[in-house]
Amino acid sequence: MLNENLDTFLDLDHFAVTATLNGVAVKVIFDNTFAAFELGAEGRSITAFGKSSDLINCSHGDGIEVNGIDYVVVGVQPQGDGAFTLLILKQ
Repeated sequence: MLNENLDTFLDLDHFAVTATLNGVAVKVIFDNTFAAFELGAEGRSITAFGKSSDLINCSHGDGIEVNGIDYVVVGVQPQGDGAFTLLILKQ
């Protein structure tokens, strides 16, 4: 487990934004980028990365609002030592 203050990685003045997940405000690093894949497919890659302790009750199908836009959680992936979780989203 990281011995750092995890909030340092989720500083609202630099990388993070406030999202609303199941009615609760959480800090996440949000990414909505275009992705091209080897097989010729392309599309959007929409993710939110946050502290696992903030996302503990997140499940597939949950709604999350980021920057005024509603998304649905389609993937929940704990990262590394479990301090952070990556959410895969769709609009």
